[in-house]
Amino acid sequence: MSIEKNPEQGIEQYIAKIEKYEKNPIVQRVLAQDSSFEIEVEEFYDLSTSLVKAPKAGVFREFNFGQKNRSYPSDLVEILGSFSEEQFDITKLDYDDVREDYQRWENKSRQRKSGIIMVGGLLVASAGFVKGIDAAVDGNLKMAIPVLICGVGGVASYLWAMLKYPKPKGTNYEWTEYVKLIRSAEKADRFMDEHYRTHFIKKTLSKK
Repeated sequence: MSIEKNPEQGIEQYIAKIEKYEKNPIVQRVLAQDSSFEIEVEEFYDLSTSLVKAPKAGVFREFNFGQKNRSYPSDLVEILGSFSEEQFDITKLDYDDVREDYQRWENKSRQRKSGIIMVGGLLVASAGFVKGIDAAVDGNLKMAIPVLICGVGGVASYLWAMLKYPKPKGTNYEWTEYVKLIRSAEKADRFMDEHYRTHFIKKTLSKK
C-alpha cells in the first residue's frame, strides 16, 4: 500500500513492517544511524556514488569492480519489499548478474552512439523551431510548417535515444531491477527519518 494513497494506514503498515525486522542487524544499524538502507544495498553490490546514469531510471551509480562471489541480498529484499510498488524479481538480483548487466548498459560504444543521436536531435530541434517560428512570424507558412515538423522530429529522436535506445545484447534488465531495489531503499530511508525513528523513541521511552 502506498503512503500517498492512504497516509495514516500506509504509515501504520510500514511501521509494522519495520518492527517485524527491528532486531535484524541491518535495521539496527539504520536505527543507530550507522548506516542506511541505501548504503546497505550499495555495499552489498560494491558500489560507490558517481555521475553514471542508470538505464531507464535517472539514478546515478558506479561499480567498484572486485572479485566476490555472492547471491542476492535476501534480508534487504525482504525488508524493502513493502517499499516497492512492484515485487522484486530475485532471479535478476544476483551479485554477478547485476554487475555484468551494468557493464552492458554502460558500454562506451553504446553510450557514444546514443549520445550522437541525442545531440543531433537537439540541434535539429533547435534549428527547426527557431527557423520555423521566424518563418511563421514573417507569414511564410509554406516554409514554417515543414520546418517546425522537422523540429518535432528532432525532439522525437532525442527522446528515443534517451528512453528507447535498443537494449544491449544479453541483458535481462538485471540493472533495472537493481535500480528498483535502490529506489525502495531510498524510500525506506525517508520513512525512517520522517516517521519510524520518532515512533521508536516514543516506544522506547514508554517502556521506562
